[in-house]
Amino acid sequence: MLGSAAYRDHYTSLWSPEGLARYLEAEFAPARVAAELAGDAVRYLLALDDDGRAIGFAKMRPRAPLPVADEHGLELQKIYFRADAVGCGHGARLLDAVVAAARADGEPLVWLDVLRSNEAAARFYARHGFVRRGQVPFATDLGEIGMWVMSRATAK
Repeated sequence: MLGSAAYRDHYTSLWSPEGLARYLEAEFAPARVAAELAGDAVRYLLALDDDGRAIGFAKMRPRAPLPVADEHGLELQKIYFRADAVGCGHGARLLDAVVAAARADGEPLVWLDVLRSNEAAARFYARHGFVRRGQVPFATDLGEIGMWVMSRATAK
């Protein structure tokens, strides 16, 4: 499955082998993803390469409350790409599509959380207009890592 493969490409070192297996089963179990696709609590956007191969995806939750402010907006819960698709401009295009979808749905902002240790990702989001709003806890079975909460307005 794309989600598990993309997550493994980038975050395996954060977990023990057992912890990673539990996390991937919880997050990307086929029954869970099928239920999400059938419902309206989350939305997915799929990124394809020029050959039509699935290389990444975004998972979004509409009208989600920010954990660090009394605001709400479209939460970008996940944006993952296979390792061989990183650095080719796909992430910027998918992020633009997420912001456009939020704008079309009348969302005032898009927000996400990013690992505090992942400065490259935080810089990527900052280049696309996201600002740090605060921090939230996040831990794997190996310890606490923490997340930055970042957001950007959807108005042009």
